Amino acid sequence: MAGPDLETLLEELEALSPHFRSALDPYGTLTVFLEGGFGGDTLLFWLPWEEGARALREASALPFRGRIVLALAPQAGDAAPLGHALATLRPRYLALLGEGRGLTRGFAGFKEVAEGEERLRVPLTDPRPPIVEEVVAPTGLVYREVRLYPAWESPPLDSARPEGAPHLGAAALAAGALPYGVGRGKLGEGLRALLGGLGLWEGER
Repeated sequence: MAGPDLETLLEELEALSPHFRSALDPYGTLTVFLEGGFGGDTLLFWLPWEEGARALREASALPFRGRIVLALAPQAGDAAPLGHALATLRPRYLALLGEGRGLTRGFAGFKEVAEGEERLRVPLTDPRPPIVEEVVAPTGLVYREVRLYPAWESPPLDSARPEGAPHLGAAALAAGALPYGVGRGKLGEGLRALLGGLGLWEGER
């Protein structure tokens, strides 16, 4: 799916601004700030731009402590835009939108290599170098993405499966944030479980 262009992103920012504190970063990531009760930490929720409306609807309906920052990313699978968001926002936790349902807390790692005109996803132990490419963000920013995504693991949470999480968690650990995967199936239930496990839930148990 083609990502949004800059005009579309600016229109979205203008539409959100009267209702939520929001911003657009140099990579074209649209951030929306949801403020909860006093005393909690910041959770950055990183997800594809096209999932933004549903995620905003689900997250804004939940009672929580601290702050949830929705990061709607045109290049949600790339580490460079996420690294910028982590460095700028400095969250305590990172939620990565994944497949299926429920929570995950680990990922085995992979890299992408070139074989002729094809791209292959291979284990990190493969001796071939990863693909390195230049990506143009909707803002016109050109960045370098190395298609190598290390293995990662976060501490256990109730009901969180140890494997099958999205691939970008290592970037969060390097920035001092704890990553977890949240399945897009029954997203509201997954967010509630994550907030509860992290001590950020403020509703009835």
